[in-house]
Amino acid sequence: MESLLPYWLQRKHRVQVKRQVQALKADIDATLYEQVVLEKEMGTYLGTFDDYLELFLQFGYVSLFSCVYPLAAAFAVLNNFTEVNSDALKMCRVLKRPFSEPSASIGVWQLAFETMSVISVVTNCALIGMSPQVNALFPDSKLDLVLIVVAVEVSETLNLS
Repeated sequence: MESLLPYWLQRKHRVQVKRQVQALKADIDATLYEQVVLEKEMGTYLGTFDDYLELFLQFGYVSLFSCVYPLAAAFAVLNNFTEVNSDALKMCRVLKRPFSEPSASIGVWQLAFETMSVISVVTNCALIGMSPQVNALFPDSKLDLVLIVVAVEVSETLNLS
């Protein structure tokens, strides 16, 4: 929806511009005029916030729930291939060419992704600790299970740092 609908609307607008140019019957170069009008009417690229937000949400789904649904990573890869092509279509055909803004890093998104990584370690360890297979290993004492899960969480969190 984010790429195909604007692309379709632009194609529709291109047909209208061609009709207007043919109605003018001007001596100017029609193709150059059409191109200028079409590029003027293109939408502006609003920035990378929405792109980073999409990636952040996808990273959250995959990292938080990967132990419950391992195929999520495969679907994320397929989605990323599709997203690369749709973003390329959007940047090349639908939106005006954005001006580049130099930056040293991805800014606050780095902290967001690191925080999500730590939260995902805790969540995955807790989900694995609640699984029936792991609970079967500790039938007598749930305290041992909780202590092992907490120890794994702490060691994994320290490995992330």
